[in-house]
Formats: sequence, C-alpha cells, structure tokens
Amino acid sequence: RVGELLLLTYSLLTQTSVADLQFKEPPQFTGFWVEDLERPQGSPSGEAATVEGESYRRFPILRKLLFPTKAGTLTLPATTFRIGLARQGFFDAGGAVERATKPVTVTVDPLPDAPGFSGAVGRFRTSSSLDRDVVPLGEAVTLRFRVEGTGNLKWIDRGPEVAVAGARVFPPQAKSDLRVTSEG
Repeated sequence: RVGELLLLTYSLLTQTSVADLQFKEPPQFTGFWVEDLERPQGSPSGEAATVEGESYRRFPILRKLLFPTKAGTLTLPATTFRIGLARQGFFDAGGAVERATKPVTVTVDPLPDAPGFSGAVGRFRTSSSLDRDVVPLGEAVTLRFRVEGTGNLKWIDRGPEVAVAGARVFPPQAKSDLRVTSEG
C-alpha cells in the first residue's frame, strides 16, 4: 500500500576476506520516500550463513526504510558493488570484483478513499488528556493529543478538529520526537 513501510537491507555474502567495498552504481529509489537507518552493526567477522548448501559469512552493508509514494508497480533497479579482495598470501596481489544485486519489484496498492483519512499508513496509537478537570470561566485548558507507533508519522499532518461550544479554540502547537528504527 502507498506509504507502507518496506525495510531494505543490503548484505554481502562472502567466502573470502574483503579489503574494500564501494557502490559502483549507487542504489536508486525512484517512487519511494527514503529514511536512512544507522549503519548496521555486526560482528567484525560477520555471521554464518548458508545459501543453497554453501557456507558464507554475511556482513550487513546498508539499511533503509522505503515508503512507496505512488500506487502501481515500482522497481528498485539493480545496483553494482566493487569489492576489493584481500591478499591471501605473499604472491597474491588481491584483486577486485564487481557484483550486482537483482532488481526488486513491488506492487503497491492505492490508499483508501475514505473520509477523514490523512494518508498515514502504519500501526498507530492515539491518546488525549486535559491538563485539568475543572476550568473556571475565562481560563484556558490544554488538550494534549499524542500519536505514536510504527509507520511514516511524518504523513500525519494534523490532529483532530476540536470544537467546543461557547469556547475559543486556539491553533495547535505541534512537537515531534520522531526516531527512525528498522521497525518504522
């Protein structure tokens, strides 16, 4: 669905020592809102992985949160890495190889056309509270409205409409404490 979180992780699977790793062609994310995640932390020796019966060491390289911005078929094109191989012995000069990822295609459903829908997709919790229970005539009361959860909270552009008969309602003040994690 448009706005729904996708976690993209690039990992290197290797059976030899690597001296250097660079993007030859940086990844392209056309059609996505992209949020950077902290560089993956892993063991310096990687983690064991088995693919089609072969043993490898896996090293996380890059993680990003992707939020599709339009409906339809979107493709993350292949990206190419230049991998510098470490010397294996005195007479070995090392070397370099290039490897490419496979393109990834996703089908993105449109957002629902529902009254009151703001465009935020995810799992959210809301709460509200007043700063006091009793308000003397002519004094102010503060309503706090909180949204928290996982998804793209940046797409929540406003709180609920508040109308109180016989009272003046002032425009809201918004505060944000957004943190990007792999869970969204």
